[in-house]
Amino acid sequence: MHEVASRFYNPNSADQSSGNPGTFGTTTNIINGGIECGKGYETQQAQNRANNYSRYLSFFGTSDPYGGFGCKSNYSFPSNGWGAQSAGFVAHSYGECWVVDWDTKYTLWATNDYKRCVCDSYGATGCMPGLGESAFPEPEVAQEETQEIVVQ
Repeated sequence: MHEVASRFYNPNSADQSSGNPGTFGTTTNIINGGIECGKGYETQQAQNRANNYSRYLSFFGTSDPYGGFGCKSNYSFPSNGWGAQSAGFVAHSYGECWVVDWDTKYTLWATNDYKRCVCDSYGATGCMPGLGESAFPEPEVAQEETQEIVVQ
């Protein structure tokens, strides 16, 4: 879902053939697949999602340049599609890392790896001026609180 919404998803020919071009309809297919999508017509649920998305776009005064709000032609994702491939980040141009379809030490699937790619490749100015990699600390794991119960 994240990759489609953030435009990291780069559909290959197998994805295109299965009707998954990376539009809003593709996100609906990720959420509910065959329940809402790939039926040759827009189900009421898919239509409701598209209508709500349209309302949000209108509320924020923007549009979706990619279109494709529906998912009637979005079928199951193919086993040889983009999402089934390895994906990592590599330094591309100053301050930016790009997604590639091979494994790198920065994977698309790990929290903060894009930021690490930028920080490691470009230093403090590539991350945030004057901050360096510490600007992106690892998230703290919440410790479960225990409470002793005394039964009398």
